[in-house]
Amino acid sequence: MVKTPKQRLSRHSTQRGGTFAQGITLFMTAGCPYCLKVSRILDKLNVRISIVNPERDYSLRHKLTVKGGRYQVPCLHVEKEGDKPVWMYESRDIIRYLNSQFSRSNNR
Repeated sequence: MVKTPKQRLSRHSTQRGGTFAQGITLFMTAGCPYCLKVSRILDKLNVRISIVNPERDYSLRHKLTVKGGRYQVPCLHVEKEGDKPVWMYESRDIIRYLNSQFSRSNNR
């Protein structure tokens, strides 16, 4: 039996409804200040994505290391149909990507 990792959605966005972005997963840990910055942007943009914590889950650590190339958080994994999967590791790059995809001014 394959055990699936626990996933959650960004907290505040879930409470307000928000836009659910399929194919996007944020790997983050509780004590990481850079992860918190990314989480706050998700809330500001009112975007819901899957959030996973690889700290205590070997399969998530393995996926992050093998498929993403290194064990580092935050990491945004973007999988769009027809495109090569993207693994973004720097919080500034992640925030820039999220703003470009979900900013209200870009979606008009």
